[in-house]
Amino acid sequence: MKNYKEIAGKIDKWLSRKKIDQSEVYIQENRLISVEILGNEIKNLSINNDSGLGIRAFRNKASGFVSQMGLDLKATEYIVKNLIDTIEYSDPDPDFHSLPLPSTSDFMNAEPDKKTLEISTAHLADIASKLIEEAIQVDKEMSLRGSIRISIKRNFIWNSLGILQEFDTVFCLSYLSATIKKGEDVGTYSDFIVGRKWSDLQFNNFGKDVSEIALKYLGARKIATGNYPVIASFDTASTFAESIATALNAEALQRKRSPFTGRLEEKLAVPFLTIIDNPNIPDAIRSHSYDGEGVPCKPVVLLENGCFKEILHNSYTAKKAETKSNGRGMRQSYGARPEITYTNIVVSPGDKTEAELIKQIDKGIYLTSAAFQPNSNGDISSAIDLGYWIENGELKYPIKNAMLGTTIFNLMKNLVAISSDGREFPGGIVYPSMMFENVMISGEKTD
Repeated sequence: MKNYKEIAGKIDKWLSRKKIDQSEVYIQENRLISVEILGNEIKNLSINNDSGLGIRAFRNKASGFVSQMGLDLKATEYIVKNLIDTIEYSDPDPDFHSLPLPSTSDFMNAEPDKKTLEISTAHLADIASKLIEEAIQVDKEMSLRGSIRISIKRNFIWNSLGILQEFDTVFCLSYLSATIKKGEDVGTYSDFIVGRKWSDLQFNNFGKDVSEIALKYLGARKIATGNYPVIASFDTASTFAESIATALNAEALQRKRSPFTGRLEEKLAVPFLTIIDNPNIPDAIRSHSYDGEGVPCKPVVLLENGCFKEILHNSYTAKKAETKSNGRGMRQSYGARPEITYTNIVVSPGDKTEAELIKQIDKGIYLTSAAFQPNSNGDISSAIDLGYWIENGELKYPIKNAMLGTTIFNLMKNLVAISSDGREFPGGIVYPSMMFENVMISGEKTD
């Protein structure tokens, strides 16, 4: 492992000669262990290691950004020259004030556990084989695709104002999609399991469960167009909550590209809807001590009792708004600038189970796969990939060729209930289901 601080020091020296006002170095070393499943066969068993760095620099409010794959200092010296040229021809940004100053997080993520670091490709292949076997036992014509991945990243952040942070991030994922064909009829279902450590991934009957649900989506029927009560399972309900968090991004709000622009402190939703973005939950998937700028990540109350309370900020948008960053300047890679991103979304639960909510519906829709992502005006138009027709409080049959059309504001106002139960993820986070009324569904049934 290279001395990151030494690399940052040399970059700082090169930039200082060019009278740079402020600078930042972000270094990342990645290790990805993975196996792919395609058509019931194991493919692409691999271990990939890569590293690289990104540099931001500022002079007279003009900025530049460059990145490189690898940590070769000769190559770095060359891209620093390109960085200086970029700044020379860049216009000053009047809204840029400063890179962040150093501060200490009250939350520390646990170090990667030894077992996760020692997982081999052979072990992943054994698990993939068992998943395929489970699928075939459900139905010999079942086709399985997916992957098992362990991503381990070492992150280093330095800036000329004194920030110096080094930390690991670990992400374990298994995704499966099962498809069954019976003549012209097709049933399909996808699911995933995730965690920060290998033991979070519970594979017991994973291939079997996904395949059995795929069978249940055979025999899908068309439905008539109408306004229906809709229950969004945790999969779809989570996209509703996360779409709100995405729209409460300070950059989108400041550029007037969010449906919530200018509506801070407004009552936007029913009074029982509270959504918190909490990056400080031990063992949760998206927990962070610091963001990609070295700023401590802090909990943010996005909606409280239906009222728009707080905004997700990085250092740039926070200084522009004359407030403090709450540590949401995340990086996708060393080749990317910090982007505002939510962490662990927590929705306050209700007092009835999902099963009890289904029993309340005479005729309606149960959604298991649809996206509630609004455009800048708040409009939502989404195909219903997977869902069920509800009749007399029971799931009757899968539906097909249907779309939902609504707005994020209608959903927030027409939310009837949030389930008390849901799917639990590492860290004890539970994603509940949600029940909405008067949702416009376009179907193709004509009789």
